[in-house]
Amino acid sequence: MDKEVLDSTPEVIHNIPQPAFEDFIARQLEHDSNVEIRKGVAFVSSEQEGDYVISHVEDRSTKARWSCRSKHVIACDGARSRVREFLNIECEGDDGYETMMTIHFKADLRPVVRDRVGMLHWIMDPACSGFIIAYDLGCNQVLISNFDSKKHPAETWDEELARSTVLAAIGRDMPVEVLSYRPWLLSRKVSKEYRHGNIFL
Repeated sequence: MDKEVLDSTPEVIHNIPQPAFEDFIARQLEHDSNVEIRKGVAFVSSEQEGDYVISHVEDRSTKARWSCRSKHVIACDGARSRVREFLNIECEGDDGYETMMTIHFKADLRPVVRDRVGMLHWIMDPACSGFIIAYDLGCNQVLISNFDSKKHPAETWDEELARSTVLAAIGRDMPVEVLSYRPWLLSRKVSKEYRHGNIFL
């Protein structure tokens, strides 16, 4: 990154994998008496009572439910938000969607990239289109790729297909370790509203 950006911001961009960033935030907050972090908990419903929101949640493993009271609720639960659906807030945009595959892998891409270092490496090739997020060119990358769900339905994917897709994206045969792969749908829609009472999407 050009050092001139520091004229406008106190920090340069830090390219950090989401799991590592979440772990960092959790460690910073674990001794804060104002914060309690609970994982594996799902939103069920909520209602506004005066200036407060009563949220009803469920433990995913035990199915136990309980309620909590807060001044605000910040959903942060993605494009298929259960909070948004519960509030009956509609989306608008393109009804079409693309099938995508996220593949987390380890490979040494430094000999491939050489001096063309970047955070996002775009791939435009019939064999594989998408982009590679280079968290660490030596060992930690994620490929986000379009795929033909008719030719390769999501349930038929295995580690070997994921590996061959990564190699097609790289453009050469080389050692690659596939850590995980997960399909998802890319939909070009936005919510019509981002606030309902004291609940924010």
